[in-house]
Amino acid sequence: MGLGLGDLRIDVLEMGFKTASPDRYLLLKDFARENRKNPTLAEQVLWKNIREQALGVKFLRQHIIGDYIADFAAPECMLIIEVDGAYHSEPQQMYDDAIRTSSLEKSGFKVIRFSNEEVLYNTNETINRIKESIEMNIQNKNIMAGSPSLTGRAGVGPLSLFDKIWNAHVVQQVEDGPTQLYIDRLYCHEVTTPQAFDTLRDKNIRVFRPEQVVAMPDHNTPSDQQERIDDPIGRKQVETLAKNCAEFGIRHFAMGTKDNGIIHVVGPEKGLSLPGMTIVCGDSHTSTHGAVGAIAMGIGTSEVAQVLASQTILQSKPKTMRINIEGTLPEGTTAKDVALYIMAKLTTSGATGYAVEYAGSTVRNMSMEGRLTLSNLSIEMGSRAGLIAPDETTFAYLKGREYAPKGEAWDKAVEEWKKLYSDPDAVFDKEVTYRAEDIAPRITYGTNPGAGIAIDECIPALEDIAEDERQQFLSMLEYMQFEPGQKLEGTPVDYCFLGACTNGRIEDFRAFASVVKGKKKADNVVAWLVPGSWLVRQQIIDEGIDKILEEAGFELRLPSCSSCLAMNPDKVPAGKLSISTSNRNFVGRQGPGARTILASPLVVAASAITGVISRPPHGEN
Repeated sequence: MGLGLGDLRIDVLEMGFKTASPDRYLLLKDFARENRKNPTLAEQVLWKNIREQALGVKFLRQHIIGDYIADFAAPECMLIIEVDGAYHSEPQQMYDDAIRTSSLEKSGFKVIRFSNEEVLYNTNETINRIKESIEMNIQNKNIMAGSPSLTGRAGVGPLSLFDKIWNAHVVQQVEDGPTQLYIDRLYCHEVTTPQAFDTLRDKNIRVFRPEQVVAMPDHNTPSDQQERIDDPIGRKQVETLAKNCAEFGIRHFAMGTKDNGIIHVVGPEKGLSLPGMTIVCGDSHTSTHGAVGAIAMGIGTSEVAQVLASQTILQSKPKTMRINIEGTLPEGTTAKDVALYIMAKLTTSGATGYAVEYAGSTVRNMSMEGRLTLSNLSIEMGSRAGLIAPDETTFAYLKGREYAPKGEAWDKAVEEWKKLYSDPDAVFDKEVTYRAEDIAPRITYGTNPGAGIAIDECIPALEDIAEDERQQFLSMLEYMQFEPGQKLEGTPVDYCFLGACTNGRIEDFRAFASVVKGKKKADNVVAWLVPGSWLVRQQIIDEGIDKILEEAGFELRLPSCSSCLAMNPDKVPAGKLSISTSNRNFVGRQGPGARTILASPLVVAASAITGVISRPPHGEN
C-alpha cells in the first residue's frame, strides 16, 4: 500500500528525497544509472531547458520513486514529468502507463506526460505547462503546512465579472496560500476520473453532493456506430465511468442515449451550466462554459477527487485580463477566426496566469454558439478561464433548457444574472483591444494554435522570426511539410473534420451546409461530420441539413469527440493533411504522424468541396 500524501511529503523533505522502496532500490538503481547515461534526444532537450529556465525547484533525472523510475522528478513539489516515445501509444503500454500513473498519484505525486514530439517541437508550451504544475503543487504543499483562516465575501469597490463570481464562492483563504473555492458544477468524463473515484474508495469517502455532478463518456465513443468500443482501453474507461456513477449515485448520460454528447456541448445546451456558477472538469477545454457568464476551469485528477469529496477546490486566484474586440467582422469571418487571431497576437502563452473576459461590440453581437467557441479556445492562450458577461442573448439561449430554472425561479435568476458584469471602473491586470475589421478567415500552419495566418497570407519568412525561436519554427514546418514564406491557400487536403467541443453545435452545421449546398465533395477528401451531441444531431435532421449534406456527398456521423484527438477510431493516418474545426494541432493530435490545420466551419466546408485549402465563397457567414 502506498504512502499517503502527507506521509510521503514528510519522507521526501526529511530524508533528502529518498523516495525509493527499500526492497526495490538495489534492483532499480543500476537501471536508473544506465538511463541517465543514455537519454533520448527529447530528454536531453527537456533537461537542458529545465536547467536553463530556473524553475525554482530541484529536478532529478531518472529518479526512483516507490517501484518506478521517473524520467524527471521534483520531489519538493511532488511533481513527476514523463517523456514518452512512440511505443507509448501501443495499447498494452498505454494500459501499463495508466497503472503507473495511478500508483504514483496515490502516493501524492502529480504526473504530467509529454510525447517526444511535444518536447522537441513545442518546447515553450511544454515548459509553460511544467511551470503551471509547479506553481499549483507548491500551493497544495502550503495547504498541508498552513492553517486555514476564514474570510468574508471579499471585494470592495469596482469589481470585474470574474471578481464578483470568485468572491461569492470563497469558503476560506489560506494565509499566504490559495483559496478554498466552492464549486457549483463538476463535470466528469471517462478519461480523467477513474483514479479520482479510486481515491474516494480507498479512503471510504462518499461523493459529498452527487446532485451537482454530471458525467458522460465522450473521448472514446465511436462516431460510426455506438454498439461497441473495440479498443480495450477505451472500452474499459467507458465501463468504469458507468460503474463509478452507479456506485456513487452520480447522474450519468451514457453513450448512445439522447442525453449524451461531448461534455462541453451538452452542459450549456441542457442548462446545466448557468451564469454566476463555478464549473470544473478534468478537461482543459472546460473554459467553454464561461461563455454563459461562469468561471469554468479545467482541473487535474487529484483535484477532481477534492471536488467529489468536498464540493470545493484549492485554487490561487488568477490575474485578470480583458480582451476587447470592437466593430463588425468581415464577411466569412467567424468566432473561430477571432480566437485564432487573438492566439496569433498574444501567443499560446500570452494569457498564462490570467482569467480572460471577452468584451466589446463584436462579442456582444456574437451568437451563443460563437461565444462558446471563443471561450473554448481560451486555454490555448494559457488562460485559466475565459468568460463573457451574460446578456439577453445568454438568457434567450438558456430559457426553457431542461435543467434551467422555470417560471418564477427563472425570473428571479435573470434578475440576479443581470448583475453579472464588470463595473465601469473595474481595473484589470492587463487589457488589450482588437479591431474586428482586421480579422479575416484564418488557418494555422504549425503545431500549436498560435501559429496561424490569414488564409490569403504566406507563412512567415525565416528572417521575420526571432533568432531564438527559429529552430522551433523550422521544426514545426518540417513536421507539417511546409516551407517558410509558403502560401497555403490552394494546398491539397486529405481529411476534413467538422465537430469537437469547439465547433460541433447547430450553428456550425448550418454554416457548413450553407457552403456545400448544391455542390459535391471533392473525391480526394475524406470527411467526418460529427455533431457535438444527440440534441444537435436531431436539430440537424429536423432542419433538413442532413439531406443537404447527403446530396453533397457527406455522411452525418454520431456524437463523439471523434477526430479532435486520437482516442477513438477516427484517426488521421500518418503524413496526411487534415483541415479541422477542432482546437489543437499538436504533433499527433489527430493521429500518430497526422498533420492538422485549424480553421472555421466555413473554411473547412469550402476546402471539402474544392479539395484544397480554400477561402469560403462570398455571401457565406
